[in-house]
Amino acid sequence: MTATVACIDVGQGDCTVAVDHETGEGLLIDCRIGHHGEALREFDYLGLAELRAAIVSHTQLDHFGGVLDVLEALADRFTGTLHFNHDSFMATPVAGPDRKIAGQKLRALLHRAREYDNRVRRAEADVPDQAAGTIVARLLAPTYAEIVEAVGVDDPNRASAIVLLKVGSHSMIIGGDAPLPTWERVADQLPQACVVRWPHHGGGIGPKADAHERLQAILVPSVVIVSVGATNKHGHPTPAFFTAVGGRPGKLLCTQATAACVAGGRAVGTCAGTIRIQFDESALPTVVPDTANHPAFVASLGNAQCLSQS
Repeated sequence: MTATVACIDVGQGDCTVAVDHETGEGLLIDCRIGHHGEALREFDYLGLAELRAAIVSHTQLDHFGGVLDVLEALADRFTGTLHFNHDSFMATPVAGPDRKIAGQKLRALLHRAREYDNRVRRAEADVPDQAAGTIVARLLAPTYAEIVEAVGVDDPNRASAIVLLKVGSHSMIIGGDAPLPTWERVADQLPQACVVRWPHHGGGIGPKADAHERLQAILVPSVVIVSVGATNKHGHPTPAFFTAVGGRPGKLLCTQATAACVAGGRAVGTCAGTIRIQFDESALPTVVPDTANHPAFVASLGNAQCLSQS
């Protein structure tokens, strides 16, 4: 086994860690606020020796909130660079009590990030690739124009990164919360038939009703991972997501079961939990839990949308 990429169960949010097993070098992509402990435990489980880069897909608390906590806890084991787009903070609406609190927390993160001064880099397309042993992370989005658009419409998702992970000849895609127009722009740079961490937790990725179906046609993924929590208040995953990528036994894994997973039902506990993709140059990537057996568990939930939709 050359390397492992883990999509960690942090509830309604996102956190991806990757570790090369030969060198012990790793990468972090996002971490939800209040859930840095899960990332640290996964790093220890995978044998992290040093973190070569931390990438923030975009400036929302369910993606950025715990990243600095991870870096501070790793201390000297964080030897690389921190990537985020400080100007996309301006895309965060601060109207209303909840959003105002979120805005204050994000501004506090910006000030904390100053501690890393000359180690902070942008998280934009065309920045140099970030490597951790055999693992290479390439940012396909956002462009600066997409960041400006995000600020103009008060929507940080418009500035979300799309990260292409390469491990030798194998690939995996981390979708952040990127909307469909961003995916369409980078379509010719995206490999097909690989593992995809689907964008926006299976939620809205564009105003068109068939947005998820269009993305499915672009990616033709071998396995779809959706990062979503049982306590989410946003209706994720959406019926449109299930229609586009459901009904394919062995092809869809969720980090946690939600009320939306069972039509007319309620959450009954964790589903896949943390999902690990194990890479070996001599074989196809292995997904744990086993995608061949996972549908039997999902079926036991009763009327699960990811199997009943077509």
